[in-house]
Amino acid sequence: MSVHTELPTYSPTSAPRTILLEAQPGRDRRALLEHFRDEAKQLNAEAFFLDCDFGRNGLWTGLDDFLARVMDDLGESRPELIEEHSYELAIVFPALRRTMQIRNESLTDSGPADERTRNFSVDRAFRIVQGLIDLTDEWHRLHARGPLVFACDFFDNAGALVRRFFTDLMRRRGADRGIVLVLAIEPGKVESWSEMAHDHDDNPVDRITLELAADPPETFDMEAMRAKADEIERVARNGSIDLQELLPKLIWHLERSGDEERLILWKAIAFGVYNHFGFYE
Repeated sequence: MSVHTELPTYSPTSAPRTILLEAQPGRDRRALLEHFRDEAKQLNAEAFFLDCDFGRNGLWTGLDDFLARVMDDLGESRPELIEEHSYELAIVFPALRRTMQIRNESLTDSGPADERTRNFSVDRAFRIVQGLIDLTDEWHRLHARGPLVFACDFFDNAGALVRRFFTDLMRRRGADRGIVLVLAIEPGKVESWSEMAHDHDDNPVDRITLELAADPPETFDMEAMRAKADEIERVARNGSIDLQELLPKLIWHLERSGDEERLILWKAIAFGVYNHFGFYE
């Protein structure tokens, strides 16, 4: 791993490459990542800024924003690919179950709720990730004009399967698709992430350490947060799809409402939901 004190400019000839950006989170770090994305776009890369903070939208935060773009493109040009990967996509976007016939469901998926007697294995979670990588590869082959670049903020707080998606995407397609990853993490956490990034000759890893200002702590109107949590909770209780979609938003508002008792209840429910689906990490 090479260590630098400034974020390098994007160059398609440097791919594949992983850049671990160690800096305080905040507006300055986000601006740096967005600038890297824009710079890559100017050089004809397919470049994305992704906020991967698990607390914002749950397990698939960040990756869901990218996959929404993939679905938009393929929905117009190759809808059969969306159908082929409907199972994986419906895990990321539960609302798809309302409008799409989901392929390749198991009995644990399709059986009545009171007859489901087992949790999914963790292997299923990993297969979902590999299916999403296959879909990404097909999208890139059909729609991308250049290499793939991802500038990921809050990567140290990303869901375990989002982290696996990007590291496995790099391992499987990094060279073929000219992938560059910029992964922003808080200071002091870089050593645990360098191993995950698979530093080797085929995927060099750079460590960038920057002194950036952190944003001041956010303040929230606790009554407004509690009122919004009440509103989300009413919808979340409507059924399984609403529950899966809204759990992260509900917990986010409860964390800022001061309602510790209800927060613990809904975190326990979320623990049970993720445990059932095999999302153990």
